[in-house]
Amino acid sequence: MCILSIQSHVAYGYVGNKAAVYPLQSMGYDVWPVHTVQFSNHTGYGKWTGEIFSAEHVREVVRGIEALGKASECRAILSGYMGSREICEAVAEITRHFKTINPGLLYLCDPVIGNTTCFVKPEVLDFFQTQLTADIITPNQYEAETLSGMPITNATSLKNVACFFHDRGTRIVVITGIKLPDVAEGLCVFGFFIIILIIFFLTLLLEIKIIIKNKVIINKL
Repeated sequence: MCILSIQSHVAYGYVGNKAAVYPLQSMGYDVWPVHTVQFSNHTGYGKWTGEIFSAEHVREVVRGIEALGKASECRAILSGYMGSREICEAVAEITRHFKTINPGLLYLCDPVIGNTTCFVKPEVLDFFQTQLTADIITPNQYEAETLSGMPITNATSLKNVACFFHDRGTRIVVITGIKLPDVAEGLCVFGFFIIILIIFFLTLLLEIKIIIKNKVIINKL
């Protein structure tokens, strides 16, 4: 099972591909990491060094994978921190292209913009607000509120925000880091649903793999 992971990479800390690749590999998935940036550390620290890769750099790396004849093996695309609007557009373009090769491919987008304040470029925020299209999204509370334009103050407003994304075509919405006065367990409750999402996501991938394998067997027969 192959997963294309287009995210940031840092030397210090564990975010983006630094955090995503190893856990998935340890579960037996073949992960293809493509870095959108190479930073010393997470931008949340307030200072960092490194470079934002160009959109063409991202496209070129992915084209190299396709040139090997491997694109059809990709079953899912993950994306995270984007350094520019051009990279956002490149990822959207790559996802659309890969879906034409494999219509069953799933796209999970973590629309990284911040935690309590926005730490991405305004152009990236604008893209996520106006152009985000994904099968699954995993914003934190701040990101969900910022992207929807609606505050989350209780379970009802949380549902309304989730519906906002569903109405835009997102199949699965997981909002992390929720703190609500009417939910006693707070993060523990929603942390459970994150685990459920991961299990569900991986189960879907497994189902796709089984379907493809069965089709191959039937064709051989």
